[in-house]
Amino acid sequence: MMAALTISILLGSTSGLLYGFQKNKAVRQDQMTVELVVQMNLAQLDLDNGRYTLARQRYEFVIEEDPDYPGAQEKLIEAMIGQTANVAVLPTIEAAPTATPDTRAADELYAAAQAHQANQDWSSLLDTLISLRSADPNYEIVQIDRMLNLALRMRGADKILNEGNLEGGLYNLTLAEGFAPLDNKSNQWREWARLYLIGASFWNVNPEQAVSYFSQLLLSAPYLRDLTGLTVTDRYRLALIQYGDKLAEAGDWCTAQEQYDAALSVSAAESEVAVKAEQAAEHCTNPYGTATATLEETQDVVGTSTPSLTPTLTIQGSGTPTPTLTSDQAILTLTPTQTTPAAVSSPTVENTPEPSPTTAAPSATAPTQETPPATIL
Repeated sequence: MMAALTISILLGSTSGLLYGFQKNKAVRQDQMTVELVVQMNLAQLDLDNGRYTLARQRYEFVIEEDPDYPGAQEKLIEAMIGQTANVAVLPTIEAAPTATPDTRAADELYAAAQAHQANQDWSSLLDTLISLRSADPNYEIVQIDRMLNLALRMRGADKILNEGNLEGGLYNLTLAEGFAPLDNKSNQWREWARLYLIGASFWNVNPEQAVSYFSQLLLSAPYLRDLTGLTVTDRYRLALIQYGDKLAEAGDWCTAQEQYDAALSVSAAESEVAVKAEQAAEHCTNPYGTATATLEETQDVVGTSTPSLTPTLTIQGSGTPTPTLTSDQAILTLTPTQTTPAAVSSPTVENTPEPSPTTAAPSATAPTQETPPATIL
């Protein structure tokens, strides 16, 4: 029983190790496949630009790793033909024995580059590799390409994540992609920098768009910054305030309040923003603020004091005026009374001589009529 259990455990461990080994082997194969594609592309560029020696070395590397790689053999022959034709054009002074190329300078630079890579000094590594490539373009081409990809990738990441030099970091990552495809992390750093720069381009111009772009970075890269020193968190909060001010100017108080509240949720130490939020909330709740208050005061006055009713009754002709009535809730009913207009007597015309100027003309006075009293119901 124990022996069977032991054998089972050993078989399980062995199968686990085999699985891990096969998985690592598959990963290495995938990486090599990518590497071969990159080298074939770079070799084609060298071929197109007349760098036949470099192209030949790249094709030889590909064939060494995969002898059946499609098109590699044909391209190698093309590079060798181009190399031979190029040499034939040169002056024929090849009778003298060729000296062994002196690679001591390149060897020293390569050793220095390896030391910089071990210390993760990416700037020094990049500078050293550039010097090495200038000193001897044919020196360890494939390995130098790999190191250049690593140096440019990590230098770009350092600029984006630590220095705030987003444009420089994007440039380095673009150069690195020319030597090998970027990994997922590098693509993520590049996307962060791209979103930040696009959001900053809307600064003080279109705050709504700025809020949109910086909100996408708030959770994944809140401390990412540019050369101004403003982080994603700072930009997001300030863009919210800008957007709130714009909405407040347009009279959209409720939406403005939302922006101010969001800004305060990022940093509650903004007393000025708190005041703006309170004002926006007040206008949002009571959009007619002052006018409504005036109306309520007017209604209050009307409700507590009723104006006096002072009707005046005027009757044509002479008579006694109607008394003035004042009542809080009085209903005044006037009973109309027929009124006879005042009689005016006309002078009698007789056939008498015209009176002298000193004679007064006769006059008639209308009888006085009493005015009926008003009835109060």
